[in-house]
Amino acid sequence: MKWSGWKLFAVAAAAVLVISGCGAANDQTEDPANDQNQETPAENGAADGNGDTAAGDFDQAAAEQVYQASCLACHGANLEGSVGPQLTDVGARLSVDEIADIIKNGRNTMPAQAQLSDEEVQNLSAWLAAKK
Repeated sequence: MKWSGWKLFAVAAAAVLVISGCGAANDQTEDPANDQNQETPAENGAADGNGDTAAGDFDQAAAEQVYQASCLACHGANLEGSVGPQLTDVGARLSVDEIADIIKNGRNTMPAQAQLSDEEVQNLSAWLAAKK
């Protein structure tokens, strides 16, 4: 059986999506002592008293952890893009709400990231919106 280019692409894309979705369930811990540039919630104004995050406020370490588990496979380790588009300046193009909508519902070839909680989506969206 001869595989045409689009069939190979479809199989590769499906494999990436399956692999990236499986990574979301992994419990990865970070050692803050190894991250010299890590901001704390107090430094970036992240969570308010009831655990909500406002537009522009985020927990950088938590956002990076979610990104690594759920986004890195398609958008690259440095947000440079791969199967998915680059996100280095996504905040200049999209608002927090637009980014959250794409994460929750998907867009074009990006599937919805249903494994993420609303809090993770909001935090990740605010972190990405700060990329300008």
